[in-house]
Amino acid sequence: EFHFVSSSKMKKLTQKSTKLIIIPTILNQNLKNLKCFDGNSALFHRLKNQNLVDENGQVVGPAQQDIMAKYEDYFLEPLYIEQELSCQQQNFTIIKPKLQVKNENLYIHFQSESKFQTDNYYFLSVKLDKVIDIPCYCKFYQNQNVLLKAKLQNCGAFGQQIQGLSPQKGKFIDLQSVKGEFFIKEIDQTYLQRIQKGFEMEHVDKAMKMLIMGVYEKSRQICTYDEAKAVYDQVIKNVEPKPDTAQEKAIINSVQNQLGLINGCYGGGKTQILIYIIMVLFKQGKSILVTTATNCAADNIYERLKPHCQCLRIPCVTQLLEEIENPCTYYAQMFKQQLQGRQLLKDGQIDYKLLVYLHKQITSQFKVQISTAVNSADVRMYGQRFDSLVVDEAGQLLEPECLLAINHGIKQLIMCGDKNQMGPLILNNLAKQCNFNRSLFERLQLAGHTAYSLSYQYRMPSLLMDLTSSLFYQGRLKCGIDKQTRIVGSYLPISFVQMKSNEQFALNSPSCFNQENALFILKLVKGLQKHGIEKQEIQILTPYRGQVELILQMDEDLEVETVDSFQGKQADYIILDTVKTESNGFINDPKRLNVALSRMKKGLIVLGSESAFTGELGQNLVNWF
Repeated sequence: EFHFVSSSKMKKLTQKSTKLIIIPTILNQNLKNLKCFDGNSALFHRLKNQNLVDENGQVVGPAQQDIMAKYEDYFLEPLYIEQELSCQQQNFTIIKPKLQVKNENLYIHFQSESKFQTDNYYFLSVKLDKVIDIPCYCKFYQNQNVLLKAKLQNCGAFGQQIQGLSPQKGKFIDLQSVKGEFFIKEIDQTYLQRIQKGFEMEHVDKAMKMLIMGVYEKSRQICTYDEAKAVYDQVIKNVEPKPDTAQEKAIINSVQNQLGLINGCYGGGKTQILIYIIMVLFKQGKSILVTTATNCAADNIYERLKPHCQCLRIPCVTQLLEEIENPCTYYAQMFKQQLQGRQLLKDGQIDYKLLVYLHKQITSQFKVQISTAVNSADVRMYGQRFDSLVVDEAGQLLEPECLLAINHGIKQLIMCGDKNQMGPLILNNLAKQCNFNRSLFERLQLAGHTAYSLSYQYRMPSLLMDLTSSLFYQGRLKCGIDKQTRIVGSYLPISFVQMKSNEQFALNSPSCFNQENALFILKLVKGLQKHGIEKQEIQILTPYRGQVELILQMDEDLEVETVDSFQGKQADYIILDTVKTESNGFINDPKRLNVALSRMKKGLIVLGSESAFTGELGQNLVNWF
C-alpha cells in the first residue's frame, strides 16, 4: 500500500537532508468536487470516453490506482507512473527483504539472489521468478535515518519511491509493514525540474486556462477578420513565396482568434506559414514566444525569421551574448566586464542574481523570442510575459511541455503540426493506455476545436506523393509540384528491393542491425553516384540505431539517421532500410512509417522483406509496390 505525505512530514522524514517536491495527491474523490467539472463539459466526456469515470463522474477502472495531476483548478491528462516495487498487476509475489544495522553498517536480508555494492549506497537486485528486477537503494542520513528508494519508470533518473526508516542496532526492520511515498527529487537543469517549476508559476491567463481545460468550448476573437487581413496584406506584399489560398485562410484566422490550430501534411509549408504569422503578430505590436520540440527546429525558425524582424534565440547565456547586437550592446559589454571583475564573483561562484538581471535586461529588448518548450520554463525567463505563443512541431510535444510556455501569461495560442506524424515518445505502457502520449495539439482537435487543414504539399511530385496520400491521408493530398522527377534511366521514383538476410543483435545493445543490408546500401550508393547523383543528396534512414552505427562504420561520409531523428527534415533521395525480415513493429506503426516514407523530394528506395510486412498497413504497402 502506497500513500502520499505532506511536505512538512517529508521534511521531518529526511531531516532536511534533501530538497523534495511532492507530487499532488492521488485523485480518489468524486470529480464533481472539482471547480472545472460539469456533467456537460468537454472534460467530462473526454474522461468518460477513456473509461476513467462513470456516468456520475466517479473515478473508475485503472484510474483509481494511478496519479492524476491537479494544480489549483487545473485538470490535466492522467499521468500514470508505474513503480517497480508494485508488481501485483503482473501477479508476482514480492519478496520482502529485512534491514539490520550492525557495527555501523546496513545489512539487507532476503530470500533470493542479491548483489551488493560496498559504498554509501547499497544496490539490491531481487529477482522475482527470474522475470524482473527490483532496483532499490539505501543510504544513511546523519548516521541515523535510512532512505529506502526505488526507481519509477517513465521518470528518468529523478522519479523515485522513497521511505524513511530509523533502524536500531541489532534489530530487524520488516519491509512488509513499511509504506512508501512518492516524490520527484529536485536536481538543477533537469527535464523534470523544468516541468515542475513551470507549474509553480502563476502567470497563467484565466481565459486561456479555461479554454485548455475544456470549460470554454470555443475560442474568442481577438480582432476582426478585416483588421487581421489588413495587416496580413501589408506583410505579404514584400515576401516570397506567396501563400496559397488555404495557407492565407489559416494565417488570417489564426491571427484573428484566441486559439489557432493548423494541421498540415509534410511539405505543406507549415514552418513558413508560422513565419508569416509571427510577422503579422509582430506588425500588430504583440510580444511573441515561439517554441518548438527540438533545438534544431528552433534554430531553423530563427534563421528564417531573422531577416524579417528583430528576434532572439534563447539558448544558454554564453550563446546568447555571441548573437547580441544593438540595442543590447551596452548590456553585453557590461556582462563581459563583470565576468572579469570581482563584482561577479562570490565565494568563487558567479553571482546568479546578477546573471538573471542581465539576462532580463537583454531579452526585454526583443518582442520575438524563440526557444524549445522545455527551455521556456528556465529560471532566466521567469517573470516574462508574452501576448502570443506560436508552437511549431506541436504534435511532438507532451501536453505538460506546452503548458510550460503557456504559463507566461499567454493570451493567444497558435499551434501547427501534423497529427498523422509521430507524437511525443512515451515508453511506459500504462501511460500509453491513458493517452499520455497524445499532444495538446491533438487533444484540442479531439475536443472539437477547428483546425485549418493544408492539403497541398510542395516537397515531391504526385507520383511520389500518391504512396503516402493513399496510406495515411485517405487520398486527400494535393501536389503543388507539376514536374515529374525520376531517379535514373528506367527506374521509377519509388523502388522496393527484396532482402532476405536476417537481422542480428549486438551483445551490448538492444538495437538490431543487418550486415548484408548495410553492404548492399554501400553498393547502391555507388551505383547512384555513377548515374550523376551526388553522395550528399542521398539520405539513408533506418528505424534502428544499431544499423546507423554499422553503416557509419563502413563509410563515415554517408548521411545516415534514424527515422525518429529525421522527422521534420527532407532530402533529395531516401534509402529506407527496414532491417528486419521477420514481423516488424516499425512497419505497423502508421505515424512512424509516414515519416519514413515522406522525407524524399525526388526518389525513394525501400529495402525490406515481404515477410516482415505483416498487418493491414504492411500488406497495403506491399500491394502498393
